[in-house]
Amino acid sequence: MAFDNWDKLLYGIRRGECILFLGPDVAANDGQRDRVPADLLAERFKDRLMDDGVEGGAAEGLAAVAQRLRIQDPSNFELEMSIDRWHEEVGGWSSDLHAAMAALPFRHIVTSCHDPLMEQALVAAGKRPTVSFYHYRGAHEDLVQGDDSGPDTPVLYHLYGHVKDKESLVLTERELLDFLAALSSKNPKLPHDLSAALSEARCFLFLGFGLKHWYLRILLHVLKVLRRSGLAFVSESLDGSGQDGFQNTVLFYSESFGRVQVYEQDMAGFLGELRDRYVATKGPEAAAPVTNVSGGGAVPPAVATADGEDDDSESEVMLARAEPGGDRATVFICHASENAEIARRIHDELERKGLDPWLDKDDLRGGDQWSPLIEKTIDESDFFLLLNSAELAAKTKERAFVNKEINIALESKKWRRSEYIVPVCLDKTPLDPVFEKYQHVDMTQDDGMKRLVRALKRRDAEAEQA
Repeated sequence: MAFDNWDKLLYGIRRGECILFLGPDVAANDGQRDRVPADLLAERFKDRLMDDGVEGGAAEGLAAVAQRLRIQDPSNFELEMSIDRWHEEVGGWSSDLHAAMAALPFRHIVTSCHDPLMEQALVAAGKRPTVSFYHYRGAHEDLVQGDDSGPDTPVLYHLYGHVKDKESLVLTERELLDFLAALSSKNPKLPHDLSAALSEARCFLFLGFGLKHWYLRILLHVLKVLRRSGLAFVSESLDGSGQDGFQNTVLFYSESFGRVQVYEQDMAGFLGELRDRYVATKGPEAAAPVTNVSGGGAVPPAVATADGEDDDSESEVMLARAEPGGDRATVFICHASENAEIARRIHDELERKGLDPWLDKDDLRGGDQWSPLIEKTIDESDFFLLLNSAELAAKTKERAFVNKEINIALESKKWRRSEYIVPVCLDKTPLDPVFEKYQHVDMTQDDGMKRLVRALKRRDAEAEQA
């Protein structure tokens, strides 16, 4: 079955709304052959073991070998020295696959790899990545500081820790369990701006993840909770599990994520065509060579999750996104009638960014009673957006319905722990003293709309993690 959703994937990438998730099964060239860096690390760990009771470090798996080495040497000297030597060695490898990914305008890349290949590829492509990592033991920055991420300034986030802080590394089977428990319980939380990016993204591309592994299934299940809507593409290898084992994997994701479609195309071929199609629409600056790097000869077909009715057509669109009013954050937009035009523009932009905005007159249905419906909507919304302006200030002395909306919101705020009221300044009119304590968004600035979306996404992520 041919992959037939290039237009949607490219649309998400070009708009900066596609997050790349990079797994440990992406191969590179060590100067002699193509191999997976994580397999070499498993071999290095195996070489440090004093017993040879289990044959084949790579076959045994990195987490299992690391667990044995950790037990053999509680000081961790052997493990840490092996990692440092491996990291330096792999840093000299070449990888057309990483170069092809770096050439595409991803704004956020989340990796479970410990090697430096993706960072090096981004720098080689002339980009300036912000590199950060998750510390499952709790010591990590609250923000990635990637709010200004762009095609040339992407965020590269190491989900399994970073070699520069050995305490953060997730290597052994026990550490995998502790990591998954920490991530699932949000203790520690993911950085707020990364959580916001995950919530805002509409497209996800998973490469080299090896979904047959149980811990990666749990990881994607947790990240599915963070993702509010989107189109998802995942690469998977038949590897040694055979067709039956792969079909079991497909069944698992069918039940967990919705309908699953399988597209059999090797990773080099997939990235090569993705690059060619992007270059055709964006120019030759995106070009990067992709050779037939297969990581040991396995053919990783692309897997995508989708919802909708069953269809025998091979060109069925893959889409998994929240319905309006479902699990998206709801935003009530309160404004003076004179500001209806800008309220509409804000409404449309919030909706485009994956939120569920509510604009009184526009969203009232025939037969609805004006006052009861608005009161219920304000009380049940996740956010109350107050569009502050000279026109709104003038209504404070009038018997205006907008004042009733504000009073309902203030009463609803008393029962909430999270930031609910968000003042948005349309001009330089001072806020009413009752709203001065709330952090406001200044729409008079050039990036006012971007700041508003970012603020709502971040606060929604904080509320979800609270």
